Amino acid sequence: MQEKNSTKRCVKCGSVLPLDSFYRDKSRPAGRGNTCKECFKKYKREYDKSPSGMAARERYETSDNGSETRGAWLKSDRGKAVRKAYTENNREVFTKSRQRFLSKRPWYTRCKNAVQHEVRMGRLAPASSESCESGPNNCEGRHHYHHDSYESARWLDVRCLCRKHHEEWHRENTPTPFQEE
Repeated sequence: MQEKNSTKRCVKCGSVLPLDSFYRDKSRPAGRGNTCKECFKKYKREYDKSPSGMAARERYETSDNGSETRGAWLKSDRGKAVRKAYTENNREVFTKSRQRFLSKRPWYTRCKNAVQHEVRMGRLAPASSESCESGPNNCEGRHHYHHDSYESARWLDVRCLCRKHHEEWHRENTPTPFQEE
């Protein structure tokens, strides 16, 4: 039997569980959803992999509300903590991915090192002190030096972009690939 206000039966798996095993739902009489958290997560994973789920996610992420909501969450203390924990728990995966990336592009490190050397020598201002060249002067976040070309003769032809405008540029363009001289 179900005790009032302390347990609830999941409509998916049929288990009787404590109320904190159900997500909050103000539209329900008990203030909790009908499926337990585990069943809901399983359903959500399956839905996200389905064509309709992927289409819904794409619509949300490309909408103004989706990008604003995600951006605000990532800047929150909770978002930063979750990202940090995920990165620390998956450090090995990130390291292997980065190694694969760099093994296919040995010139990338040399190009980046050339720019960093110029910054250290004082011939190029740090990106953090520059303003974004693609947007207004109040672009938020970390700024990066961007290469339109990876040709070795143009390694120091860089411009400063905020992360948002840097990603936009790469979505719309492809840098000139490296060619050995």
